[in-house]
Amino acid sequence: MGQTESLETKPTKPYVYLHDRENRIYRNRLSKGKDLTDRFEPDIFTRYDLLLSNAKKYKDKPALGKRKIEGNKLGDYEWITFEQFADIAIQFGSALKELGLKKGDSVAIYMKNCIPWRVAEDGSYAFSFVPVSLYDTLGEDSTEFILKHSDVQFVICSNDKIDKILDAKAKCEYLKYVVSSEPLSDEQIEKGKKAGMIFMNYDDFLESGKKANHKPEPPSPDDLATLMYTSGTTGNPKGVMLNHRNLIGAAAGGGMTAQYDVIEDDIFFSYLPLAHILERSLHGYFSSEGMGIGFYSGDIRNIMSDIQALKPTIMAGVPRIYSRIYDRVVSTIEQGGAFQKFMFDQAFAARQEALKEGRETPIWDKLVFNKLKAKLGGRMRMIISGSAPLSEIHHSFFRVCFCNATIQGYGMTETGASGTIGCCKMVSSGNVGFPSTCDEVKLVDVPEMGYVSDDTQQSGEIWIRGYNVFQGYYKDPEKTKETLTEDGWVMTGDIGRWNPNGTLSIIDRKKNIFKLAQGEYVAAEFLESIFVRCSAIAQIFVYGNSFQNYLVAIVVPDVEYLETIKQDLELEKINSDTLKNNKKIKGFILKQIDQKAKEENLKGFEVIKNILIEPDPFTIENSRLTDTMKIKRFQLAKDYSKEIEILYQELEEMQKEREKAILKQELEREKQNQQK
Repeated sequence: MGQTESLETKPTKPYVYLHDRENRIYRNRLSKGKDLTDRFEPDIFTRYDLLLSNAKKYKDKPALGKRKIEGNKLGDYEWITFEQFADIAIQFGSALKELGLKKGDSVAIYMKNCIPWRVAEDGSYAFSFVPVSLYDTLGEDSTEFILKHSDVQFVICSNDKIDKILDAKAKCEYLKYVVSSEPLSDEQIEKGKKAGMIFMNYDDFLESGKKANHKPEPPSPDDLATLMYTSGTTGNPKGVMLNHRNLIGAAAGGGMTAQYDVIEDDIFFSYLPLAHILERSLHGYFSSEGMGIGFYSGDIRNIMSDIQALKPTIMAGVPRIYSRIYDRVVSTIEQGGAFQKFMFDQAFAARQEALKEGRETPIWDKLVFNKLKAKLGGRMRMIISGSAPLSEIHHSFFRVCFCNATIQGYGMTETGASGTIGCCKMVSSGNVGFPSTCDEVKLVDVPEMGYVSDDTQQSGEIWIRGYNVFQGYYKDPEKTKETLTEDGWVMTGDIGRWNPNGTLSIIDRKKNIFKLAQGEYVAAEFLESIFVRCSAIAQIFVYGNSFQNYLVAIVVPDVEYLETIKQDLELEKINSDTLKNNKKIKGFILKQIDQKAKEENLKGFEVIKNILIEPDPFTIENSRLTDTMKIKRFQLAKDYSKEIEILYQELEEMQKEREKAILKQELEREKQNQQK
């Protein structure tokens, strides 16, 4: 990968250096004396260049794999080579050209991860079209908004999205062509005609491109490469504009920094949505190393079966996914009885210590860890986590139990997924690595929250600048100004702290903060990430405003956990009525919140004082979660406005009762003094 220096497990010097002392700008140590990384190799400037390079360099190697369907059963993986993939992608682009699409036109991709997804993406790059990725889980409103906002003429989608496309047509004047990755029915084709659209099957569309045989029209590095829509927590999604230089720089820089040390038989398991920038970037990097990428079968229930069939060596995800795996494994161990838990605890402690010293633990591996590793196919050697910080507990757990290399990074769509990332050889947790070689990072003081840099600490809002930084929000200059400075810095809204070894830790959130009546600032997302770890809480929405002294919350309880303790709560059953109206459950959850606040050393004003229990989970379908599973704060505040008002009224009544009790005690003391 071209690096001249190793970022070793126990560095003798920090991972970063101070590139600009006056402005406190830090860069990766590998970038010292060089320009920031902007490409894999000297002649790869665009994603089309990468496609051609891979086809030439890794011609007959397996590139993309999917599971065969044998009757109603899933079979083994079948593959297409790098050369075959390039040929098919160019056929797809040729077919788009045949329809009359011009350079810069948008091509929407609306389906789960699959080979046609990548064919549509790379085929668009070859002819300078702009792929627009839509999450498979998008609701009707978001689908309609994105298709209209991006002026889409063409959509490739899975068959189950056809009705949503038809519904969106009424408000999307440019929408005309739809290709289904699965066979269309005569009824669907007829519906398309009635809507003034042309529906085509994927195979027929490829054949039309092969027959037309249009030659690629390559993009330049500064041409718009893709539009990626971020989830709208307070409004409509924003279209992040990334050019080819951004995509190549982010993937190359992230790979150089992480030092993945790709080996011949590595296989990457792809299930994090390709509409997520982290997955897109990893596909770019791992394909540049000739790595095969196997897709999950499309059903989350078959994930473990897919992993067993593929036997991947590398996988990527977000903390939420790893948290679920952790909970499942821990629950299984605890249900196995006291002896099994004792054995696991002993094995975990021994292996954790051994990893720090660079030793192996063959006996514990045979007794405990090989059984766990088998659940992930038996060959997993690297786990990558991005999007948000992975907790220290989860980081250590995966590193000890499944593979030596557990890498986490920090970035956002606006930075091409890159920003900071750890390397394979790191053993420390509680951080998100160090700046990628494609960018530079600085921390900007946030004095109102007490985050400033001085001789004793360096903390502040994280700003990122480099080849990975986006070009702005599509058709939204005002929002662009709120995030991107004139000199190219992305203001992330996250609060970071530099550690002595040059790694960065995320410690707070600037965005989604509010001031309470006493003038204290509260970071809602930060508190939610803490309180959701209470065993009785599945989801939580923390609320406060500048007219109140206290925080309140809407809590979705963990019903499975409450079922296990219902006898302790003197309940016969757990249902919607008992959840909403039972004071014992409410009191129990409030006690857990208080205990968690003490464990985390939270300040008094950060402790939730009253809660409403909501039996129904926050979901995408009820518009309380975004398509990337983030809480829609504005929507929840609106939906529960009356309930929140009641929560504060209850607190006021409680405060009045406390004041009455205090006053009564004072009067009693005064009366006793008079009698004396």
